[in-house]
Amino acid sequence: MLKRLIGPVILLTMFGIVVFNFTQENSNTNEQIPTEIEDENFNGVAIAKPEGNSSTASQAVEVGEQAPDFSLKRLNGEEFSLSELKGKKIFLNFWATWCDPCRKEMPEMQTFHEQYGDEVAIIAVNATGTERSVESVQKFVNEFGLTFPIIIDKDLSVTLDQYKAFGLPTTYFINRDGHVQLPYQGGEMDFEMLKEKMEQLE
Repeated sequence: MLKRLIGPVILLTMFGIVVFNFTQENSNTNEQIPTEIEDENFNGVAIAKPEGNSSTASQAVEVGEQAPDFSLKRLNGEEFSLSELKGKKIFLNFWATWCDPCRKEMPEMQTFHEQYGDEVAIIAVNATGTERSVESVQKFVNEFGLTFPIIIDKDLSVTLDQYKAFGLPTTYFINRDGHVQLPYQGGEMDFEMLKEKMEQLE
């Protein structure tokens, strides 16, 4: 009788372990997608609400301001500072792997980078504090064959605190002098939009 019970007990135990691990994996995800942002200029996915009743536009780094400098690590572990690119046109893009508009935009960015990477530096800051893991970011990069720099923002200090990117994707357009020259883009961009912004930047 005891021997006949051992098999089912082992199977039930293994099943319990699988269910527990699956539950833990899903509960440990950092993905945080709060309520929708009420801003007619934004058509991406919200990750945080602007403070008070302000819109994302009123919170954003304004045109004419110096782009806030920051130092973070790239996905490959190398140190990166925005200031090292002074003298180049920059598209500073904030994104996440779970963001559908980002998934649509990234192939366009890669195509643009392959054609105009010598003229404009695309810097893609991943909102890593909303991701399951850094490994999921690497998997996304491999899937889309991205070759421009991917920056890891684990505590969202650059994404939310410095650049007020409360929704994804958000792109800032920085000129050679290091100033934000054009209004930010809240939502996905295609190749033609990217090319147009490049031509407007000085």
